[in-house]
Amino acid sequence: MSFDTPAYMRRARDMESEWNAVVSMCRRQQQTWQEVIRIKVAQFFVRVNIATASEYFASESLEALICLHEEWQTELKSRTCGPVNSRRLAVDIRNSFERFNNRWRVWLPEVDLSQVNARRQAYNDFYVLEKECAVRSAQVARAGFEQAPMATADDLWGLFPELPALRLSNE
Repeated sequence: MSFDTPAYMRRARDMESEWNAVVSMCRRQQQTWQEVIRIKVAQFFVRVNIATASEYFASESLEALICLHEEWQTELKSRTCGPVNSRRLAVDIRNSFERFNNRWRVWLPEVDLSQVNARRQAYNDFYVLEKECAVRSAQVARAGFEQAPMATADDLWGLFPELPALRLSNE
């Protein structure tokens, strides 16, 4: 046991690990639900160049869409379908964004944060005591310690916001 990581360090690591697991789960769910949207956006930009895309989307929506397209860096991998009306594809993209956001608004607040918060509470309760036992100094153990705040859905919203609401150019 004398060569093992001290309890206070394991507690901090476990707290961080639990949070990272929740973030990873949310990221996987987001990517799964956005997969078809990413393909549609890529198809749109294959059919319509950026200069003429303003015919289909309002300027602020187009800027957001271009940023997402660049961020996603979607490869089409020859998944193009037959001829598609670009206007219809633009409407489909807007509707897909809305459907994703509606699902996301329901799903994200329901993510279970109880394990994360249990780890954070244990960290807050025992970290200083365990560190004091390890370093044999109350002053050193308390130096720089900050309580971990309890995780909330707002923390997840900060990491995983909704997709932007898109407006078509004729709206």
